[in-house]
Amino acid sequence: MTDSAQDVIAEQELDGPPKKRRVLKTHRSNLKFQQDPDDEVITTESLKDILDISKLPQPSDDSTEKLEHDKNESNNKGKQSQEGPPPSEHEPTSTLYIKNFVRPLTLTAVRTLLEQFGTIEYFWMNKIKSHCYVKYETVDSAVKTRNEMWNVKWPPETGRLLILDFINYEQALESIQKEEANENSDRSQAIKSSSNGNQQSSQQNVSHLSLDKLFSKTTTIPVLYFKLVSREAAETRMQNMARKRERR
Repeated sequence: MTDSAQDVIAEQELDGPPKKRRVLKTHRSNLKFQQDPDDEVITTESLKDILDISKLPQPSDDSTEKLEHDKNESNNKGKQSQEGPPPSEHEPTSTLYIKNFVRPLTLTAVRTLLEQFGTIEYFWMNKIKSHCYVKYETVDSAVKTRNEMWNVKWPPETGRLLILDFINYEQALESIQKEEANENSDRSQAIKSSSNGNQQSSQQNVSHLSLDKLFSKTTTIPVLYFKLVSREAAETRMQNMARKRERR
């Protein structure tokens, strides 16, 4: 060994023992490491002392408030869905008025939808299929229908949110009679307008047919219009005229 190498070793011995290595202890039991007896083991608790947690990025007040707001809003929506429809303007009855239907749909499909909540005694839907009246056998069936179908989108693909409310059965029949009367009146007016249009059209066509097209005329003045007939018809007329002269 040279003198320079001995000097280096001496300096290391004077500086003291070599620094200990720090080894992070994990919870994975299937991993095995060869640990030096002089190594220092760092646990989760001791790691907190090494790291300065205060220097880590902290969430701002705005983001915290936003998270709280979103959480409260989500809870409110959940409560609303659990609470169901708002209180009805009328006392619960066995008859419901349902609106916000959108075509295309069929009466059979609507009736089948409502029959799942109870036995239907009466059902009526307007001509354009935008609303309907339904009378159940019991009040409970009507209440269940309103609770289950309130704000439900139907048909699911093209429909709007349904609105349901209780109505007296007699009032429902009166409303239905008025609607049917209005529909019949509109239909009558449409038929009348169509017939008037046809009459005007035929009258206009007749007015365009002049006398010159309907009859023949003489070349003398004043002009005399006449219509040619068959020889048999002419002879019959001449005989009739002769008989009349004889009677005189």
